[in-house]
Amino acid sequence: MEGTAAYEAAAGLPELVAAAVAAANREGFGNSCLPEQGELLRLLARGVGQGAIGETGAGCGVGLGWLASGAHPGSRIVGAVASRDRRTVEPVSESRVQIAWPSSANAVATRSAGEASTANS
Repeated sequence: MEGTAAYEAAAGLPELVAAAVAAANREGFGNSCLPEQGELLRLLARGVGQGAIGETGAGCGVGLGWLASGAHPGSRIVGAVASRDRRTVEPVSESRVQIAWPSSANAVATRSAGEASTANS
C-alpha cells in the first residue's frame, strides 16, 4: 500500500497532516510517509525543544506536517521540497513553518505563512 492511501482509514490526524494528505490526494501523489512513520516523526520532533528542524521531501508536506504537529511551539521548521512542481505543500499556514523549493541554479525560493520570497544561495 502506498503511503497516501494508508490515510484513507486514519482518524484523528493532526490538522496540518490532514491538509497535506488532502493536497497529496489532489496531486495524485501516492508516496507520502505512512501514518506509523509520521507518528515517529512527531515523537522525534518533540525532543528538539525550541530548536530548528529541517526536512527534505519530495511530496506534498505530509512528513513536514507530522514534524510540525510534534514540535515545540517556539521551534522553527524548514522543509526543502525537491521538486519545483510540488508547490501545493499545505503546512505553510503555520508561521513557524518555512518551505523552500528550487527556483534557479543560484537561488532558493521560500514561502512562509503564505508569503513568497527568493533568497540567493
